Amino acid sequence: MSIHTRLFIVFIVTTILLIPIAMTDTVDRNPMEPFLKPSDFHKYEPVDYTIHDPINISSDQQFMDQALAEGWLGNGTEENPYVIEDFSINCETNCIEITNVESYFEIRDCMLSSPNESEELEYPLTFDYGIYIRNSSNAIIDSCFATRKYTAIGVREAQCEIYNNSCVGNRYRGISMYDSDNSTIINNVIERASTGISVSNSANTTIGSNNITSVRSYGIDIDCRFSIVRDNRIEDASMGIYIDWSFNNTYVYNHIRNCSYASLYIEDGYNHNISYNVFSGAGIYLSSWGGSQLWALEEYNNTVNGKLIYYARDQSFLDINPGDYGQVILYNCTESVVQGGTIADTNIAIQIGYCDTTVVRNTGVDNCSQYGISVASSDFSEIEYNTITNCYYGIMMQSSEYCSVLENTITDCLECSIYLGNANFGEYNRNEIAGARDASIGFSITNTETSTFQDNVLTQAGFKVDGHRLESWSHTMTNNMVNGKPLGYFNAVSDTEIDVSHYAQVILGGCDGVTIKNGYFENVPIGVEMGYSDNCIARNMTVLNCSWHGIHLRNTYSSLITNSTIKFSENDGIWFYFTFDSNVTSNIIVHNERYGIRLFASRDCKVFGNSIGWNILSNGNDHSSYNMWDDGISVGNSWSDYNGSGFYLISGTEDVFDHFPSIYTIPNTNSSLSTTTITNTTYTQTDTSPIDMFVAVGVIGIGIEVIIIVAIIFRGKKESID
Repeated sequence: MSIHTRLFIVFIVTTILLIPIAMTDTVDRNPMEPFLKPSDFHKYEPVDYTIHDPINISSDQQFMDQALAEGWLGNGTEENPYVIEDFSINCETNCIEITNVESYFEIRDCMLSSPNESEELEYPLTFDYGIYIRNSSNAIIDSCFATRKYTAIGVREAQCEIYNNSCVGNRYRGISMYDSDNSTIINNVIERASTGISVSNSANTTIGSNNITSVRSYGIDIDCRFSIVRDNRIEDASMGIYIDWSFNNTYVYNHIRNCSYASLYIEDGYNHNISYNVFSGAGIYLSSWGGSQLWALEEYNNTVNGKLIYYARDQSFLDINPGDYGQVILYNCTESVVQGGTIADTNIAIQIGYCDTTVVRNTGVDNCSQYGISVASSDFSEIEYNTITNCYYGIMMQSSEYCSVLENTITDCLECSIYLGNANFGEYNRNEIAGARDASIGFSITNTETSTFQDNVLTQAGFKVDGHRLESWSHTMTNNMVNGKPLGYFNAVSDTEIDVSHYAQVILGGCDGVTIKNGYFENVPIGVEMGYSDNCIARNMTVLNCSWHGIHLRNTYSSLITNSTIKFSENDGIWFYFTFDSNVTSNIIVHNERYGIRLFASRDCKVFGNSIGWNILSNGNDHSSYNMWDDGISVGNSWSDYNGSGFYLISGTEDVFDHFPSIYTIPNTNSSLSTTTITNTTYTQTDTSPIDMFVAVGVIGIGIEVIIIVAIIFRGKKESID
């Protein structure tokens, strides 16, 4: 049968199968029943192979010569295509590569593999394919088996039929197609890859009846137009179907289960017809970044965990009981109320996008792999009196203003209980939050301006603030409790000294000339944060077990971190971001899981007189050549990984050094005495506790601090510091 005849049949069959989708009122098929039984899927059957060297054909003449020489069937015409069959090819390059030919050909019943036993991506990458077709539009690939390749089957700039193949244990993709219109990918089995099927920049493509299991990222990754994705079975992936810049596509009768991020994720595009899909464990995820057009779905009779998805667009005054549905999605709706019942065991229980004045209240949400309630570009939303448990994020509020999140109970959310991104002018009050573990993020407040946080009670959780404008650090925060102690939040405070020993964590926003001292912060996201705060000092801080950074300074000038201990942070001990003319001196910074001290987009800062050791990625990191990691005279830092010879190179650049480094050594735990020895090359402490590896900097540290303070006074500081 010729390839054109095959394509005509595929077109006719596809057209017939799509008629019920357009006539949804007369469909007689139960969407809850499987369309295909497992036995309907192709299963690879071994054949007797002939061992063969790699095949590389790049012209019609070469194809004809090799076919004649090896006795291949066919003559390259539509009626009698060349046939490459029954070969076993094992190599580290492309097993079969055919480019720039107009001949008709079929590749069938071949075994294609690599001597590399790995099924994981390894660097440097090796781009080897089982079959690679380019600029050759008359190809059929049928009933081949490909394993341990970078990609099993790759097609580029070619019209191709790919069916009945088994792609098992490949490092990157099972089937990859780019810029290849009018192609079909039907009835293939794909197991154990990063992505099952990837089709991009193509039109009029049919992806049907494929069985895709155990892929690390996407079952199907599609960037197409006027295409059909139907009757596929996808199981055990991060995302079942990932839709990027696609439009006028149809996704029907797919069965997708156990995809942790989403069964169907829409990143961008428009005119998506999504109908009669059966999802289990996760539903639809609509991106908040791709614009409003991607939310305008043609959605019919999709289910999550046996319950219909409730999808509404362009409606007003809705009253919805979410407990009746597997997922609720509202787009461009106004003055609607979602209340009552419980949604559980999906990726996002309730999604609200581009709506106005929506209320979600008295609803239970449990065990969502992404968000319990997600609100995107929807002003005047009210989220109140809900109970949310065991989600990754409890509430996500993105690009939505004048909203309120009030009196919700949120427990055991793994990453964050309430995330606010560009959620300006809101009221976030009287919520009770219990983190899933110590130091969970209760509130993550990112680029959110001028909002109110009052009477919130956080247990095993805390606050995290970030933003690139002063207004992002300027809020009303009163009477918030973190782990049984008050939150210390100071906004626009000037020229004062504050004993912060009774606070759970401290945040300075828009302050000037403030000294904070004697803090003990443990099991919070960040112990000390300073944003848009100048001439400030943090002294005598003990910061332990933070889930983010120990101390974070952003857009801050002429500030000082001194005489503090920062240990066991899950990110950096101290992180400077767009911070200038500031110093870090006489601190102990050890056992943090990323960097001990990290300076990013910062300049004219000095780091010296510190004891820095056993931080996982590196002890120091600097992405600028404009900072100093010593005092420029004789004092540097002591480092656990310094070998005692020469300068100490700071990671992140090739030309930043501590010119006066010394060795920070592990204490001698066999001694019953506790002593400190300081020499010009080595700082050594002996202690009975190996965890507390403190090094006293003594008179040198005091002298350094005095010098810095005098310098600050000279710059015009209004209040003298003891």
